[in-house]
Amino acid sequence: MQVWKIAAFAATAAFATQLAAEPASAAKVTLFGRVASGAVPITSSNVKLYSAGKGSPTLLASGSTNAVGNFRLQYESPGAPAVVYIVADGGSTGGAANNGAIRLASVVAGPPRFLEVNELSTVATAYVFAQFLDGKKLSGPAPGLPNAGAMFFNLVTSEGKPAATIALAPNGSKTEALATLNSLADILSGCVRDAADCDALFAAAQQPGADLPTDTLAAAQAIALSPGAAAADVFALLPARTPYKPFLTQAPVAWTIALKFTAGGFDGPGAMAFDADANVWVTNNFMPPDTTAGKQLTVLDPIGRPMFGSPIVGGGVDGSGWGIAVAGDSKVWVGNYAGGSMSLFNRLGKPLSKTAFATDKLDGTQGVTVDFEGNVWASSNKEDHVVRFKGGDRTKTKVVSAGGIEKPFAIAVDPDGNLWIANAGKQGSVSKISPNGAALGASPFKFGNKSSPKGIAVDRGGNVWVADFLRDGVWVLNRKGDFVFDKPISVSSLDGAWGLALDGNENVWVASFLLKRLNLICGRNTATCPPGSKMGDIISPKGGYRSEAFQHLTGVSVDPSGNLWVANNWKTLDPIAGGDGLVALIGAAAPVKTPLLGPPQKP
Repeated sequence: MQVWKIAAFAATAAFATQLAAEPASAAKVTLFGRVASGAVPITSSNVKLYSAGKGSPTLLASGSTNAVGNFRLQYESPGAPAVVYIVADGGSTGGAANNGAIRLASVVAGPPRFLEVNELSTVATAYVFAQFLDGKKLSGPAPGLPNAGAMFFNLVTSEGKPAATIALAPNGSKTEALATLNSLADILSGCVRDAADCDALFAAAQQPGADLPTDTLAAAQAIALSPGAAAADVFALLPARTPYKPFLTQAPVAWTIALKFTAGGFDGPGAMAFDADANVWVTNNFMPPDTTAGKQLTVLDPIGRPMFGSPIVGGGVDGSGWGIAVAGDSKVWVGNYAGGSMSLFNRLGKPLSKTAFATDKLDGTQGVTVDFEGNVWASSNKEDHVVRFKGGDRTKTKVVSAGGIEKPFAIAVDPDGNLWIANAGKQGSVSKISPNGAALGASPFKFGNKSSPKGIAVDRGGNVWVADFLRDGVWVLNRKGDFVFDKPISVSSLDGAWGLALDGNENVWVASFLLKRLNLICGRNTATCPPGSKMGDIISPKGGYRSEAFQHLTGVSVDPSGNLWVANNWKTLDPIAGGDGLVALIGAAAPVKTPLLGPPQKP
């Protein structure tokens, strides 16, 4: 469901007081608020209110803060799905001279009775809109931009305080997310309260190869976009007096904000797929209280709240693992590993299959994907074939074993509409077949012994990226099947490489199942990587991105807002215990159009 069309669905009616609660277009609204640094008011700050959408933002109202930092603005609401946001430039704290480096921001929804614009709201704005902000100009398409605006309220309230999602379990004291948010706000406050500290902030925050930030909002955004570039230097700026607590006591590896979501009946989530509205559909290996094959699906809205009464039970779901895909017609296809079958749901979570189907053609169903012609493909992992459902018709099946398919695990579609299949057989390999099921080229392309391909994706140039669990790395082949590198890309933080996804810039995110880490590899578009990077270079911090929210990771996916989502598949390995949900790295990746059909496209 679309967060920006919130009233249409009761499942997320709570957001009626947030983004979508903006009054109907042309309604007069009065907004009261304050600009402050912690408890210290910022006076004589220039305040501007904007409406943002796909084009250039529209100025709705402007004013300035008084002697106690307060402001009053009156404007005509643009209505949903526009995002209303506020920017406060300059001003004075504690009687000091005007500080031109101050730029604070917040998202406006409701509107609230009173809006507090401070460093916390500025960090939240910078992170949720990291992929959309250009200076103080905000723009982007739906659903990505309005969903990002709604995600703001998982971080900070309209009153400028930490929101319940980040302040309480499963986040709060359980992970580093709250302390990270507070620490970043504290670091900004040093510059806000003393202009002499701003140069050091801007130098530490500067993205490699990018212009030096010149204000606090730009500095926060630069940190969000390059969270590991100079993490220790940023941490060193934590002031002696910290207005926001708790804060970090040591420098992080990277300044990522990782939010954990556990509601919705999770137990061993394996893979995920986003629909056109950026709702995320998730498979579950198990069902409580043990490791019995899961009979449930979980669906979260774009900001992590359960939908459609999740967990959804029915349709023959039986131990779904790596197999889930959303088709162009919004139907959701689920592969059942335990049941050796398929299940089908409509966009509202209603089963379209009373029982599972294709039980005579599948055994140990894993990867599922949809090609450009609307054909749905499912891998029969315990056998040596894949099954095509022509045009998304479950009654029109074809068993395909051409191209050396052996214990297929995952499937991806290339720019030409051909299928690449990751084979986890005795000799790891990938197969290439046409939409009609014919072998192409010299398929299969073998990786050799001690190889176990898992996640697979194809970029817009036709390069094939394959995570290898046993070789602890990522293989890369060109569209002909030639190896781009003579061995897999490998570092210690890729131990047990599993989930793999490309973002909108075609950079490659890879989950380490064994080490509970995330890795980022420079893709073919090297202009989006740090200066001097080559295709295949590791561009995540040494040891990979990490979080106290992470468990043993499998599925990786990017939404249209630029959030990077990972699945906590297993909590422990011995004894085996199912993981407890999903984790979203806010604003960490270039947005991707959903549902994913073929190579990732920008929205």
